Amino acid sequence: MSGRYRAEASDGRRSRSVDMEGADGPAALTLDGWEPGSEVTIRIVGSGGSHRVHRIATLAPPGPELVRIATLSDLHLGSVSFGRPVALREPGVSVHHPLRCARRALADLVDWGAAHLFIKGDLVDSSTPLAWEQAATLIDESPIPVTIVCGNHEKNRLSTVDAFSEAARHGIELCRDVTAIDLDGLRVVLIDSARPHSDVGRWAPLLDATQRAVDVATPALVLSHHQPQRTPIPTYYPPGVPSPIARPFVRAVREANPAVFGSSGHTHRHRRHRIDGVPWTETGSPKDFPGTWTGYTVHADGIVQSVHRVSGDDCLPWLERSGAAALGTWRRWSPGRLADRCFGHTWPISELPRATAPAALAQGDR
Repeated sequence: MSGRYRAEASDGRRSRSVDMEGADGPAALTLDGWEPGSEVTIRIVGSGGSHRVHRIATLAPPGPELVRIATLSDLHLGSVSFGRPVALREPGVSVHHPLRCARRALADLVDWGAAHLFIKGDLVDSSTPLAWEQAATLIDESPIPVTIVCGNHEKNRLSTVDAFSEAARHGIELCRDVTAIDLDGLRVVLIDSARPHSDVGRWAPLLDATQRAVDVATPALVLSHHQPQRTPIPTYYPPGVPSPIARPFVRAVREANPAVFGSSGHTHRHRRHRIDGVPWTETGSPKDFPGTWTGYTVHADGIVQSVHRVSGDDCLPWLERSGAAALGTWRRWSPGRLADRCFGHTWPISELPRATAPAALAQGDR
């Protein structure tokens, strides 16, 4: 809702209201401090008397909080447009929307309390010196550790330099193959699913290493740029990892560690699936509608995913405009449902035996 407005929220026990005086366009507002597991009614009242009512439920944390981490996907630093078949552009700006929105997302997730940021690929639109210079500017501004895995754009046909070499020249280390990082109560496993000059992801050659990485006493969060397809032939663009590879891979990882959760980028949309018993999400980009970053709150008994919209009047007008991409369908396609974006997952209590990689998969992609 554009213009001046007031947000009124109540959970039946207490009420809060916030005035957005002077707001002259889209805005993002955080109303925190509510009890876990409570029903909250939010009424947005516009300056002309119009109003909207939203009823939401706050998530109940699965046990005491241990650590907060955040992910970003598909920043596409170096690009200056978005959308097909008509490319949307911002004429006359000194800092284009990919870097501007990424900076705002970084500030927001740090304020939220993230202790570590993981970037799930497509940090740059193509591997060029200028794009990696922008990436270095962003990473240098981060007060928290940043870990980065490649996406298909780091290795696409428009790249003029090798991603790993150019990133290293700017002081940025990219994850190769499979990388594991241990945090309080969680192991984060990053898979480099990108292959040169291809939109399709590769997982199969990395199965043995992934199984070893998740085979720990703590739960594991598996991050990959490419999403597991639910069918052999992709039913939406861009393609991910075909299901004949993805499903056995996810199943084998689950057998190595039943307390596993997966997430990917690549599609710039928000969806929640269950792939062979493993919860898996696709999360969006900070630079195009609705413009998001994703937080993960790790608890003793589970994990909570919460998707946050990029804030700031230097970003939101562009993000609203970018919803007109794909002949206006992007505004409806990208966000998904609220349940796709924000939810809690309790780690299963299981005695499943550890398993080794199926030989056919361990040999490579097919």
